[in-house]
Amino acid sequence: MIHIIIISHGHDEIIRANLRNLVVAQMSEFQIIVRDNINSPVLRDFCKLENIRYVSSEKQAGFAENNNKVVELLKSENLSLTDYLIFLNPDVFITPQELIKISETVKDEQPDLFTIDLYRDEARSIRDPSVRQFPTLLDFLSAYLLKKNPTIIERNEFVEPTIIPWCAGSFIGVKAEVFMNLNGFDERYFMYCEDLDLCHRAHQANFKLIYYPQFSAVHEAQCSSQKFLSKHFRWHMSSVLRFAFINPLSRLLSIKF
Repeated sequence: MIHIIIISHGHDEIIRANLRNLVVAQMSEFQIIVRDNINSPVLRDFCKLENIRYVSSEKQAGFAENNNKVVELLKSENLSLTDYLIFLNPDVFITPQELIKISETVKDEQPDLFTIDLYRDEARSIRDPSVRQFPTLLDFLSAYLLKKNPTIIERNEFVEPTIIPWCAGSFIGVKAEVFMNLNGFDERYFMYCEDLDLCHRAHQANFKLIYYPQFSAVHEAQCSSQKFLSKHFRWHMSSVLRFAFINPLSRLLSIKF
């Protein structure tokens, strides 16, 4: 079984547009779960109409806590260790046909973690910078001050499944057993860097993250964290600092893959 977990932070319209496309993929091997961070009655009614599992939130929480809560719910319902969890952003559009092909590959290859090729446009001409090397502190500074991010991996050269350092949480698949071994996402991150932290801990534990270039989706990213002094910018900077100082500083000074 593959559990597709989507967290809504007021994304009613985009989720409704997205899931009308995906609902046909809800067969025996898929379950779509929407956790609503603001408990929108519009989204709740839509999910009920489309037979999509809807989970309300007791309080407004961040990416890590919301996703962990869904996994805790699944564990209480006897989540199998061989099941897979796909953490999917509301603005990542993937076809049911692509999901079925991913399911077949995952069943055959049993990766620890995996991701796919994300694009910014329907024409698949602009890649989303979702596959990266682990960053150093200088890389973070370069990205913010110089608008140059040397951690972004050029994916044109990849034609076969490839082990990569880390991927964005906009689309990341994790075997349930691996997710539990890693104790899920670190909830000390409210938003941003949870994916980096999870992948780094997976790397330290010798789990492999596989990039599948043969599968793709479109990520209509808003890039809110790049707007200087916005709340998303502040969340991003807070997460960067947390990653730097809660974890060993050497991570951000000399990380190599």
